[in-house]
Amino acid sequence: MTRPLLEPILSEKAVQDQERGVYHFWAQPQATKQEVAHWVEKLFGVKVAKVRSLRRRGKVKMNWRQRRPYRRPNRKRFLVQIASGEVIKELAIKK
Repeated sequence: MTRPLLEPILSEKAVQDQERGVYHFWAQPQATKQEVAHWVEKLFGVKVAKVRSLRRRGKVKMNWRQRRPYRRPNRKRFLVQIASGEVIKELAIKK
């Protein structure tokens, strides 16, 4: 099993969801829920309860210098619910 590139999302909504035990990650579109759950458990040492995923199509942007449109890459967003009482200390925001 290859390691998916996990990039944490620290938006305002993602930080609010951390209080409920839900962490947001970007990953490649080929990544599966099982792979992401496995790697979150392995990297952060927590028990994953549930994983939800959303596919995000890349936006069409305009390169004004060359006068050509281009598309940003497709991404996949994963919402990882960890077991109650556990916290990922590396992603915790101190208030």
